[in-house]
Amino acid sequence: MGKTWLATALGITVCRQFYKVRSVRLPELLDDLLVAKNEVNGDFKKILVRYGNITP
Repeated sequence: MGKTWLATALGITVCRQFYKVRSVRLPELLDDLLVAKNEVNGDFKKILVRYGNITP
């Protein structure tokens, strides 16, 4: 059983329970965080909230 397969299966299961799921590849996540961290306008906190926000 692969990691991607397991993550996809968990995401599908959670979607069936009416929760929101965001699928992001690690390189893209790290790029977003690195760019936002180097910005002066406070985007880093917004990105952390966006990726950390889990709501049904």
